[in-house]
Amino acid sequence: MRQMIAAMDEGFRVLEALRYPLTPAVQASLIRKRPALMRLFMKFYHSMPISRLVDGPVGEIVALSRVFHLWKE
Repeated sequence: MRQMIAAMDEGFRVLEALRYPLTPAVQASLIRKRPALMRLFMKFYHSMPISRLVDGPVGEIVALSRVFHLWKE
């Protein structure tokens, strides 16, 4: 969970550096100000079956990861 929250924060920072608007902005704020609360929320969310329907397929996540690596450069 710590790595997931850190990765989300890194992604938000990349988007901010590229001047993309954060949607929802409150999510980035919570990750930075209350990471323990976000870990608890994410743990609860990922224990629910609905999370499997909402989360993207592996191929989509891999594609996003590639793009973020390019953007970070």
